Amino acid sequence: GTESSSAKDTRARHFPLQTRALLLLRLSAAQGNAGAYMTMGDLSYYGHSGRPPDGREAASHYEHAAHLKDPRAIFNMGTLYEFGVGVPQDFHLAKRYYDQAAESSAEAHVPATIALVLLNAHRHCLTYVDEGLVTHALHGHVLQVLSDARLYTGLWHMAVDTLTAHLPPLLSTFLGLHPAQQREPSPEKASPGS
Repeated sequence: GTESSSAKDTRARHFPLQTRALLLLRLSAAQGNAGAYMTMGDLSYYGHSGRPPDGREAASHYEHAAHLKDPRAIFNMGTLYEFGVGVPQDFHLAKRYYDQAAESSAEAHVPATIALVLLNAHRHCLTYVDEGLVTHALHGHVLQVLSDARLYTGLWHMAVDTLTAHLPPLLSTFLGLHPAQQREPSPEKASPGS
């Protein structure tokens, strides 16, 4: 298919704005603005202006922002190290970054604490796969849940709703329980008003 002239005109009008915005972000980052590094990291992580995602570039920008004590960047570095995105996978460094994020900001405490719980689940699941106690299929499911909880909803803005929706089935599967084996509430303990 050929591109319409209006689509070309729209792209041509926006490209210079994108170029100027990136230039201003770079200048702001060069002056030590952690928010600019964060934005550049996000653009690199998710891809922008027709460029594919670049984990290495994202890690570099997040690392600069983390050195400037931005708790979101510190948290994001933990996530990148946990999953090996743009950096070698390293659970110890991931934990260190999550701990540092929790200490750096009251706002980061809850997401970092949840991330630490998920990191432990991730690490133990890999151990169980290595020992043949968990199948690769279950490990794939665990990674999908972890991905949904952290990366899919935005590295920093983890949705607790997503976590709580996935955690019970994940734990049931992880513990070897199937929905039919889970305990039903006893009829004696019916809720008031029923």
